[in-house]
Amino acid sequence: MDGSPVIRVLMVARRDSQDPLGAGLKRAGYAVLRADSGVVGARSLERSRADVVIVNERGFDRKEADLVYAAAARHDVPILAISPPTAGAPSVSSDAIVRRLQALLAGPGEGRAEASAAHEEIKKLTVGVLVVDLEQHIAAMGGTALQLTAREFDFLCCLARQPGRVWSRQQLIDLVWGHDYVDPHLVTVHMANLRKKLGRAAEHEGTAGIPRLEVMRSVGYRLVCPDNPPLGPATVAPGDLTVGDPAAPFGSRQPGRLPFVGRQQEMQVLRGMIDTTLAGVTRSVAIVGDPGIGKTRLAEEVAAYAREAGACVYWGRCRDASVKPAYEPWVEILRQWSREDPKGGFDQVFTPSPGDIRLPSDGEGARLRLFEKLADAVRRKSEAGTLCLILDDLHWADPSTLLALQHVLGHLGEAPVALLVTYRPHETAPSPFLTEVINDLVRGDLGPVLLLRPLSQSEVNRFVELSGLEDRVPAPPPGTPRVEYAAIDGVHDLASEVYRETEGNPFFLTQLVRLHLLAGESPGSLPDRRTLSREEGVRRVVLNRLLPLSQSCRETLDAASVIGREFTQPVLAGTIDLAPKLLLERLGEAVDANLVLVQEDAPEECRFVHSIFQEVLRTELSPQRRATLHAKVARVLEHLHGHELDAYAADLAYHFSEAVPAGFVSEAIDHCLRAGRVAAHRCAWEEACLRFRRAIDLLELLPAEPPDKKRGLATQAWEELGDVYYVLVDTVNALEAYEHALRRIPCEERLLRARLLEKIAEQHTDHHHYDLSTACLTEAETLLGPPRENAEVAWLDTWMTVQWTRGWVYFHEGRLDELYDLLQRVDREVVARGSPRERAQLQDLRMHAEWTRHRFVSTDDILALAEDCARNFGSTGSPVDAMRGERALGRAYLWSPERRRDAHDYLVHLYDQAKREHSGWDRLVSLWYLEIWHRLEGEVDAVRAYGLETLSLMTDPPGVWSEFGGEARGHLSWVAWREGNLGQARELAIRALKEIRGEAFSPVEWQARWTLLGLALRDQDWAEAAGQAAVILDPVQQKMPDDLEELMRRLVDEQARDRAPGPGTVEALTATARTCGYL
Repeated sequence: MDGSPVIRVLMVARRDSQDPLGAGLKRAGYAVLRADSGVVGARSLERSRADVVIVNERGFDRKEADLVYAAAARHDVPILAISPPTAGAPSVSSDAIVRRLQALLAGPGEGRAEASAAHEEIKKLTVGVLVVDLEQHIAAMGGTALQLTAREFDFLCCLARQPGRVWSRQQLIDLVWGHDYVDPHLVTVHMANLRKKLGRAAEHEGTAGIPRLEVMRSVGYRLVCPDNPPLGPATVAPGDLTVGDPAAPFGSRQPGRLPFVGRQQEMQVLRGMIDTTLAGVTRSVAIVGDPGIGKTRLAEEVAAYAREAGACVYWGRCRDASVKPAYEPWVEILRQWSREDPKGGFDQVFTPSPGDIRLPSDGEGARLRLFEKLADAVRRKSEAGTLCLILDDLHWADPSTLLALQHVLGHLGEAPVALLVTYRPHETAPSPFLTEVINDLVRGDLGPVLLLRPLSQSEVNRFVELSGLEDRVPAPPPGTPRVEYAAIDGVHDLASEVYRETEGNPFFLTQLVRLHLLAGESPGSLPDRRTLSREEGVRRVVLNRLLPLSQSCRETLDAASVIGREFTQPVLAGTIDLAPKLLLERLGEAVDANLVLVQEDAPEECRFVHSIFQEVLRTELSPQRRATLHAKVARVLEHLHGHELDAYAADLAYHFSEAVPAGFVSEAIDHCLRAGRVAAHRCAWEEACLRFRRAIDLLELLPAEPPDKKRGLATQAWEELGDVYYVLVDTVNALEAYEHALRRIPCEERLLRARLLEKIAEQHTDHHHYDLSTACLTEAETLLGPPRENAEVAWLDTWMTVQWTRGWVYFHEGRLDELYDLLQRVDREVVARGSPRERAQLQDLRMHAEWTRHRFVSTDDILALAEDCARNFGSTGSPVDAMRGERALGRAYLWSPERRRDAHDYLVHLYDQAKREHSGWDRLVSLWYLEIWHRLEGEVDAVRAYGLETLSLMTDPPGVWSEFGGEARGHLSWVAWREGNLGQARELAIRALKEIRGEAFSPVEWQARWTLLGLALRDQDWAEAAGQAAVILDPVQQKMPDDLEELMRRLVDEQARDRAPGPGTVEALTATARTCGYL
């Protein structure tokens, strides 16, 4: 590595046998070329002229080995052969084979010995103005001495020996540490520090001869100087060359880590997923398993395979629900895309468009529009190349993240996207959102769920062998022949002990091996897992890993665990009040111990190797110590990000909430309210509920003084919580929250009380409690007083909202005269304010009044009013208003016999849009209209399909949307009648009437009563038939065609005279009703 001739070793072995020996050869300074078959090995000897060949005969037949031996004989290349294991033969480690190779080459290696002696005479390295004194262990830039740590000096020596050469991280690990179990991120830390120190020293020198440490992305590092031209943009030493199949073993893809063994079936499935995605098909897989079972490691191996195959890999990680902001994994992925393409608009995905949310009831549609923006962003990004998206620890995801995932899964189309999720099935009570998402994952051809199980005994044996945990090296016998045979037997006793201790759990296995390799612990020093619970076993293993650390490093990790699994160095340094230089030294110790990783492209960002380390460290802190650290973290976040607190609202709310025992109650309440508002602004309604609820709970701990502040905060929290529940169509909890807020408002706050009373009235209206709604509205109007000129905007907005709610109460109660008076009063204010949206609302309410007057038949005036209403709604620029305008127009056409055909396109469009946006209420309304349209057209199959779909959506509180279920059952009773299922028809019709008549006024009872009328006519029950006909003819019910109404009146009159209707009347009535779609 220092200029002496490099000995090239051709290693011919099966891929699963190359790792331990190849690593040992590279540690010894050899350049390793690999071949995974005898044919490839013989061919490579013809091309590369290796200095020595090692043949592992295990897995080869004799003919393959003879091909290599013959090629080596032709070129006079020495051979070291490794025989298959035989009974009773001593087991030999990779280091022993390396020593035998050195002995094999020692005889004729005089030239090499001279080169080695020349190497020993080198005492100083010079690169431009940089001088590295190897004897005194000093480095200087011109006249300025560099203050380097021992590791940094070793790295500088490696780079300075061959200026311009690119060194990979694995090569630097081999040269500096000499073993394979160092985390490669440690190289990133040391090289970042070395680069800063060289840069600071160069500031005091001139421009000539100053060396520069360059980072070659995805390749390595090199030291360049104007006087020493570089070898090229990506010149890499041959130490990592591979001959033959480029698909090297998975364990060798990520150097510096313990080996990856087992999971062959899972890897086959996952590689197939990547290959299918590369062919242009969306695929997704879920990896499921208990903590420490290896979900993330398996995902990392898949990510490595995907990168090698040409896909772009992006990670999004979830944190505990109490910590994370909404959409956290998606935001993390979008942030990466924004760095790559600052003009791509990826940072604006989760920002609602202006006008999306005008009323609380608009919120669900607004959230779905955000989801569509996310799906569009994924599709746009996939146009540049195949994507592999990995969402890790999905069991901690918030509902909005899961709903976004569900939407993306259903809207990617043919985009080349591979989606991989990991989660723990038993972490908490199963989330209904998570269950639904996983069901979508496995539905159809999207992909399977892989349940990971512990490693088997044979896989543990393999892990121990590859890790170098067993190192039993017998001395080579004297007189070693030129072709040697060394038996490599399996690992037996030690591996069995390891398996008994770990039961095949990869996390326990990994930690045990690291304890042995890094700290000299024996496997027997760990607690026997069979005598401990899983949680206690995890705790004991982690604590054993922490024992070798210094006290200062342990205190640093304690503070980091409070920040979270991922943390930044500035926040950590501020939390423990430590200079950045000292923090780097402490983190270096943690990185050396493979407990912490450093982000390669952002050295200030760090994370724990496994979430288990962070969880155990935090749990071990005393409650008071934990609260104190949370308070410090929160203060540091406020100091560092005071200009953008909204971006860190969730983190601040979490840390101040955890700091409540240390006296930070007021701060916790303020930031919980802020986090709730931020979540609501981003349409993350479930998270907003969580934040507002937390603020309300904390208010109980707030001192009573000053009372006005506490009362004001409580009122604010309860009202905002009610608004969020309203969006979620949870009217029961919304009503409770609004009533809590109202009780806390003093009587003199008239406007505020009126606003809360209107919101309470709206909830009562949704539940058809019109008397309670009227009482609230009357009190609100008393508080507001009559309209007045030059009224403030807040007063006028509240007054208008009260009038709208009262108008709908009048409509549902059939009080048309009072409704028209109200419309006349409101019209003056609407004209004065000039708002197109309010004008459209007024026209919509007037249309309902006109429909009631004309028995729900659209006259020409109503059609003109509907068209004007649609134009006004469309002019607001809001997608929600545009949908309302189309709904008004489609409804008007539906009730017009002449324009009914025109209604169908509007209704289908509304249904498709509501279904696409998962808008429950809009979808139910659209289904109801479609049921009516197809019934009037006599299309039985369509009515059945839409009716059953309506009933499948009826999962909300029965008092809110029960009328939709009643109307659907009314239409399904007609389907049963048409198909001759008379008993089912009667049962459905009776149940439908009970649900429809939940309202005081319902003009659509005919949907069920026509079935009962038809049954009565069939049974010749003339009294029942006349009774049903009389209700259908009631002026408050929807009007029937004139000829049909005439036949029904004849039926009623005959029964009033106590006479049976004539056969002609019954036949004509039945035939006409069937033609019109009522029977």
